[in-house]
Amino acid sequence: MRAFLLLAFVLAIDGCHHRPAPARPPAQTANARQEPIAPSPAPSVSRTAAVPRPDAGIAPAPPLTAAEMQALDRYAAFSNDGYAFADAETSPGAGIEVLTFYAVPTGTVEKRMVLDSAAARQRAAADLAADGFPRPGAPARLPPGFSTEIQGAKVTVTLAGQPVTHPFVAFPSLPNVRPGKARILAVSSDGSHVAVRVESATAVGEFGPARVVRVVPLFK
Repeated sequence: MRAFLLLAFVLAIDGCHHRPAPARPPAQTANARQEPIAPSPAPSVSRTAAVPRPDAGIAPAPPLTAAEMQALDRYAAFSNDGYAFADAETSPGAGIEVLTFYAVPTGTVEKRMVLDSAAARQRAAADLAADGFPRPGAPARLPPGFSTEIQGAKVTVTLAGQPVTHPFVAFPSLPNVRPGKARILAVSSDGSHVAVRVESATAVGEFGPARVVRVVPLFK
């Protein structure tokens, strides 16, 4: 008798493992108490953002002072995260100051802002602050010992006389133009990139020497 019960128990367990789950719960017996089923509440729709914006509660940067207005003409700095570089220089054709934003590490131009009025300078300062750049007039962070060497069409950045960048072509779209001057503008705070302004040795067109800003990696 025990063997028969044991066999029945094993077969019952095996059937539970192989039998699919029922599609719906078994019907209640006649004696079971019927409980009313409350309807599920409709999902609420939020009309506000679930997560506050990162800049929520951050006051805008104060307006530029007169000294900072002038300092914007000589602006050259990397953003705090090292992903962008901004440089101000006089446009050869228009003769006005232009602030240019470059992407790092590609060195491509992201946008340009003309600094032709006080209002335009305030807007440029607001964009710099929003992108994590130092305020105009802040002390430049250029480590000592950096210099440049020009060999033919290429420029190399050196530190204490030793090359710290690969030689790069200053004017790749102008193969017959040779660099005459190369000046380091800034080094990123993490020491990964350097920005160099290069000027051609001879005039190109009616506006004089060609000028270009190159953002190149260091120690690579």
